[in-house]
Amino acid sequence: MKRALYLILGLSYALHADSFKDVLTKGDY
Repeated sequence: MKRALYLILGLSYALHADSFKDVLTKGDY
C-alpha cells in the first residue's frame, strides 16, 4: 500500500512541479 501512496505523491509532485518552480522564481505566495 505504501508503494501506491508514494506513486500518487510522485505523480502529484510531477503535476505541480512547474507551478511550484514559478512560485520559487517569482517569490509570490
